[in-house]
Amino acid sequence: MFRFFVVAVFMFGLLSSGLSFAMGEATNGSLLVKVIPRGAEVVINDRVVGKAPLLLTKVPKGKVWVQARLNGYRTWGKSVDISESEKNTVTLILARSLK
Repeated sequence: MFRFFVVAVFMFGLLSSGLSFAMGEATNGSLLVKVIPRGAEVVINDRVVGKAPLLLTKVPKGKVWVQARLNGYRTWGKSVDISESEKNTVTLILARSLK
């Protein structure tokens, strides 16, 4: 029974931490992520959120780290300050990998 309780609490913690980003906080904003070339995987604060171009809503206000990665290209990232009163947009241009 104790083991079940620990697993349940752990899983609830994982789910609630994921939902806070998806559902947003009291103060949040939106972020449009554009990547050249299109179709790159978008990662925000070490969490994969989709493929570019991508419009995210209910992003917590404050600084976030946005990265784009695609096979054959170098991963590139940038810090973005999310404001609830502005239209937040970031464009990342990936360079071909020399590998």
